[in-house]
Amino acid sequence: MEKHCVSLEIAKKLGEAGWKKETIFNYYAGETDPNYTPYLDTKNDSCPKRFEFLIAPAPLATELLEELKTPIVIHYDPLVIIVCVDDHIEEGNTLLIALAKMWLYLKKEKLIQC
Repeated sequence: MEKHCVSLEIAKKLGEAGWKKETIFNYYAGETDPNYTPYLDTKNDSCPKRFEFLIAPAPLATELLEELKTPIVIHYDPLVIIVCVDDHIEEGNTLLIALAKMWLYLKKEKLIQC
């Protein structure tokens, strides 16, 4: 699923920076040990609880785009994807990483409210 969702490392940074929007996917830990190996899964209230401890949200690219709420320019290069907002540029080897980095930058600079 990490091809569609941010990595655990980026997910933790998003959570620490104040990501509030509910996401389709989240990282969870086992119900008896919060330090258990994290799992990426969907929230499904109709299934028995398999995971007790939410570690971090794992947004999709579409969820990141919705939260950016600002016009962006995306440039695809064979080696890197570049996302531009105004005069700021963030790069990543995937669109997902570049968007996450841009959200983190805009949040840190207080240019977006979430």
